[in-house]
Amino acid sequence: MLKPILAMTTAAALMPAVASADPLFYNGFYAGVQGQLTYKNSQDFTFAPGADIKTDLDTGYGAGLVLGYGFGDFGAGGARGELELAYTKADVESHALNGAKQDGSRGTVTTTAAFLNGYYDFRIANPRVSPYLGAGIGYGEVKFDDYGIPGVQALNDSTRTWGYQLMGGVSYALNDRSALYGDIRFKSFPGTSVTSEGGVNNDIDVNSTSLNIGVRFGF
Repeated sequence: MLKPILAMTTAAALMPAVASADPLFYNGFYAGVQGQLTYKNSQDFTFAPGADIKTDLDTGYGAGLVLGYGFGDFGAGGARGELELAYTKADVESHALNGAKQDGSRGTVTTTAAFLNGYYDFRIANPRVSPYLGAGIGYGEVKFDDYGIPGVQALNDSTRTWGYQLMGGVSYALNDRSALYGDIRFKSFPGTSVTSEGGVNNDIDVNSTSLNIGVRFGF
């Protein structure tokens, strides 16, 4: 009689440890690193009265570090909370002044921000794969560096502002404590307030869609 009781007690004690070792529905802290390709939307601003500029940007890049906590099984899957430190950079492809593209267009836009994210991981038939959805709110610096053309600097300013992001992707378990993940995310710093070199105050929407790949490790 004693042996079955001991066996049941041991199994019950081990169940949380087994569940917490699942990287897709992890119960505990984790850390990760990620990289991304970023496609920023066009930006509109006014350099001076009567001088409206539309800026198109090249494909950019980004990197980030994450520290999170998994709450384990939660309904039909698992829930996670996460702090993300993220950096993105994209160069100017062209400036158009009142609709006319300008030769020698230059400039760079960067964002450096901290986001507080929440995720829900869905359980499917394949135990190593889990689709997920997420959303986050953040605060950081948006910098417009040397926007202009030869001989003219139109915008060179930065500001700190709030932003948000929406994510959808898939995780793949590498082993009992690590997972690869990839997602598409939309990030926005709406109404970023900066002043042009012509003295005009502008509220610029800095929006982007990115392809994000990373790896996370439970500890």
